[in-house]
Amino acid sequence: MRILCKILPLLFLSSVCFGHVLHKPSGTDVQIAILLDTSGSMNGLIEQAKAQLWNIANDLTGYTKDNDAINFEIALYEYGSSKFPEYQDHLRQVSAFTSDMDLLSDQLFKLTTGGSKEYCGTVIHESVSALSWSDASDMKAIYIAGNESFAQGRYPYRTAIDEAKEKGILVNAIYCGPEAEGISLEWHTAAALGRGSYSYIDHDKATVHIDSPYDEEILRLNELLNKTYLEYGEQGGYMRENFRRQDKNAASYGRANYAKRTIYKTKTQFDNSSWDLVDAYEKDATVVEEADQLPESLKGLSVEEREKLIQEKKVERERIQEEISCFAAKRDAYIEDKKSEMDDENGLEQSILAPLKKEMKKRGYQK
Repeated sequence: MRILCKILPLLFLSSVCFGHVLHKPSGTDVQIAILLDTSGSMNGLIEQAKAQLWNIANDLTGYTKDNDAINFEIALYEYGSSKFPEYQDHLRQVSAFTSDMDLLSDQLFKLTTGGSKEYCGTVIHESVSALSWSDASDMKAIYIAGNESFAQGRYPYRTAIDEAKEKGILVNAIYCGPEAEGISLEWHTAAALGRGSYSYIDHDKATVHIDSPYDEEILRLNELLNKTYLEYGEQGGYMRENFRRQDKNAASYGRANYAKRTIYKTKTQFDNSSWDLVDAYEKDATVVEEADQLPESLKGLSVEEREKLIQEKKVERERIQEEISCFAAKRDAYIEDKKSEMDDENGLEQSILAPLKKEMKKRGYQK
């Protein structure tokens, strides 16, 4: 299996394994706020969110505009939780907009459920007013998922949706239950008013991940890839540990899901310049001069020796990423052939991606 990628013709590698050469994303093209009901009946919904995060992230990285990779940010709210009192409307901003999927994953895996009062209008209003929605963003959308009446709470959901529309934000409603029930509880009405989509899911259905013959090799390469990261700065140790923790979280949903996270590490959007010297050096070469911010293993080296080590790590990283990309292309082809064995109704993931893809196509994004 290891030799397979190396003996493929170079032309095949460049066109199938690695795709077109893309520029690094700049600015923010897509902003998505996901509002999850964490009341007592929503354990299944949270499980789907955890199990499907890397599918969503990988899918978004596949889009381009004018041959540029898109930059996307995701924010996360929870609502309906008894952990937060009535005066807080039983809701919380879990994460502001971020392009760091490791940080988002960390927060997602800390969510718990409990409670019974779900105020859809209020959480939409909070997400519209509190998040830093960019005027420059080409695509802005809210996805709210839950299973009680959309009209609960002190803040009228129609008013909240009007506020979203004023900022050019689409509102999509995902009802956790039967289609007709969601319609009767005004989820369909909310989506129509928000110029978004209405969908319904079985939130208690477990996510199906299909293993491929290439997963073992992808995960072997992941171990090598992880060794190319060099933490620095006050938060470097914590961020490196979180990096490893999200590997474990992804692996808790099986080898296939772990492989999907590994594949995401090859994307241009996977930027760890806030704590990894290799990524940071690419943005600002002077980072190697700040000895007090460096790990102990580099402090005793000269600036030239530090640069040499970082360059070696960079070359090694790119080589490993290319190998992973090759196996990822083969994995995608294998999974495509196996799609008949998969459930087309894959819950939260498809309820987010399907309308998003449709809207992005209208706006000139390509995949």
